[in-house]
Amino acid sequence: MGLEGEGYVGRKKREFIAAALEAGNAAAHRGIAPDAKNLNRVMDIVESLLESVYVLGEAAAELRKVTPRRERRA
Repeated sequence: MGLEGEGYVGRKKREFIAAALEAGNAAAHRGIAPDAKNLNRVMDIVESLLESVYVLGEAAAELRKVTPRRERRA
């Protein structure tokens, strides 16, 4: 199952990743070199994906551990 199916990315984020992949394919297979601004855009998208998959789950779990539960009112 892919990243979207596993819930790591939604439709919009999938579109962002597709744009980064297409830029990478253009660089690797068609000899198109992105300028610094667009290379940074690709890196931002990739970093966001990696953070979603490898960092945010643990960060959220740690936050849940240290956040007091809301008191129930009768």
